Amino acid sequence: MAVLLKHQTKDCLVKGLDFLLKNQLPHGEFKTFISFNPKMQENCQYISTTYITTFVFYSLSFINNPKVNTIRNKALQFLFQEMESPAVWRFFGTNRNIKISGGRFVYYTPIGILPDLDDTACASFCLKSNGFNVPDNLDVFLNNINNDGLFYTWLQDYPKHPEYTKRTHYIAPPENDICSGVLANILLYLGDNESTQNVSNYLNQLILEDKEAQSFIYFPNNFVLPYLISRAYANGAKSLQKSVGKNIEKITNSLANDGSINQSPLSTAYAICTAFNYGILGDWLHQAIIYLSHTQSENGSWFKEPMCLIESEVDGGTLHYGSDEFTTAICLEALSRYENWLQN
Repeated sequence: MAVLLKHQTKDCLVKGLDFLLKNQLPHGEFKTFISFNPKMQENCQYISTTYITTFVFYSLSFINNPKVNTIRNKALQFLFQEMESPAVWRFFGTNRNIKISGGRFVYYTPIGILPDLDDTACASFCLKSNGFNVPDNLDVFLNNINNDGLFYTWLQDYPKHPEYTKRTHYIAPPENDICSGVLANILLYLGDNESTQNVSNYLNQLILEDKEAQSFIYFPNNFVLPYLISRAYANGAKSLQKSVGKNIEKITNSLANDGSINQSPLSTAYAICTAFNYGILGDWLHQAIIYLSHTQSENGSWFKEPMCLIESEVDGGTLHYGSDEFTTAICLEALSRYENWLQN
């Protein structure tokens, strides 16, 4: 079965990479779509973000293929151009967005939003780990901590979007918040040190005490937090060791007979990547990989599923964000890491 899966995985990787190469925008961004539909199966509209591109970029780092360099170099240039002084990023991209009114998409215009530590951490990690000269932004993080030593999401002392006008749709949270997914991404960037010790303790406690369900404010998928925590762990945050076993247990307890989690390619790919991040692998991976290979579309993609969401009373409901490009990148990460495992 291993030989058959090896060939099947290789074919999926080639098709998936071709899809990403074809669908990357000229300026390097990977598209994000927005929808009020929880499954993103209808009424999806393109919207520019920096966030999705950071994840696609990261996932492609596990694939050894000349096409990857072309894709990643363009993505890096896009992320670098979206940086604002003093090395902060916003969720929405510059000057390529839409206005929303009464739950309807109206017209293209910049969207104003505060900078945040989530996008700043993800973009900084991608750029710095690939040799880009990003100004020191540690103080931006250290000045945005609550009394429990946890990092807030939003940088509320910063101005509105530089393209802000009276016609711009401006989004600002009513109050700041603490999100476990955001904290995991901050730990990915900052690593283990005195300023992140409380973050590690908090994340470990959430997992060990089964309290994570209400902690990731902006993420609709229960398996995204183990993925985010485990990639921070894999990149040096070994303080998260305490929750490794519990995260793996939650994955294996959720597997269906067909190898999937929740009949979802994205959830299944999250789970596979989490296992590889921890280096704790089992026979369940084979069936999970078969499930992923069978759910790939003819054009090489996997269908969009919500990656994150924002509750908005002003806009008339919950806005879901995702794309075929994002789901495809996470699935390709899972497949490529499996292929590398078979080869070794």
